[in-house]
Order: sequence, then C-alpha cells, then structure tokens
Amino acid sequence: MRKIIGFVGEIGCGKWTAIDYLAAKYGAVSFRYSAILRTILSSLFIPINRENIQKLSTNLRQNFGQDLFAKVIAENIKKTSSEIIVVDWIRRIEDIEHIKDLDWFVLIYVESDVNIRFDRTKNRWENLDEKNLTLEQFMENAKAETETRIKELKNISHFVINNDWKIENLYKEIDKIMNEL
Repeated sequence: MRKIIGFVGEIGCGKWTAIDYLAAKYGAVSFRYSAILRTILSSLFIPINRENIQKLSTNLRQNFGQDLFAKVIAENIKKTSSEIIVVDWIRRIEDIEHIKDLDWFVLIYVESDVNIRFDRTKNRWENLDEKNLTLEQFMENAKAETETRIKELKNISHFVINNDWKIENLYKEIDKIMNEL
C-alpha cells in the first residue's frame, strides 16, 4: 500500500537524516520543497543560502498562492509509481494542503534541542552561510517568515519523534512508525 510521509521540524532537527534512512532502508523517493527553490536560485546564479531560499519562498507564495509548493508536490506525487514517498521542507499547513487528506498520508514532526540543532546545522554546511554560523544568527534564522509556523504543525502530526539522542534511536523510531503504517 502506498505511503506518503511528510516531515516537519525546525532547522537542524534531523529531518534529512530520517529521509535518507527511509530511502536507504525502504526505497523511499523524496520530494523536497527546498529543491524547487534551490533549482530556481541556481538557474538565476543567485547564491544558495538560507536567506535567499526564505526570500524566494515568501515571494513566490505571496504572488502565486500560499499553497503553490503543495500543488507542485501533489503533481509530482501523482507522477511517481513509488510505494513510499517522502515530502520535506513542510513549514505551514498550506504546504500539505493538497496531500493532507489522502488516506495514505502521515505527518511526522521531528524535534530536537536548540543547541543540538545548531551544532548539526553548523557542521553540515548545507547552505553557503552555515559554515561560520553563530548561535545568535541561528536563533535569528528561526524568526524568518518561513520558520515561524513550524511548531503549529506538531499539533496535527500523526507522530512526534524526539531526535536528541544517537542516530540509532532515530532509526528505531522510524522503523517503529513504518511497522505501524
């Protein structure tokens, strides 16, 4: 039976690690909202950093609808034959508007201590501006429009994973959820 798993959580909580695990162990295919934004920025030769990603996301949604990315992801889901589909970079309820009512959709909220999230973010260098990131900058990034509504989604999530521990614990939690689905 097909499964669509949405991941939500604050910066550095471990969503990508969970998604990579689902891909490796369960053959999941992932769709990342941020991939759309990174492709646009790259095509325009604009640096791919958190600020530019956030600005582009805000501008596109303001001009084309708050559910713009949900529409794109929903269309991508329709085109894939994969049994397990993972959706990342969910930030607000509008991001799941076109997939939340599907029978096979579940939302997983991943949470982690702010200091752990900061260390993870600083060490992964996902964006150009993370190499020299300070805790103050990290905290300021969390105040951006694209980040402020994340915690609201915890209340509607089907599962909540605390990812303050070793990576093996995250994997066990993912396995437990997959066995329930």
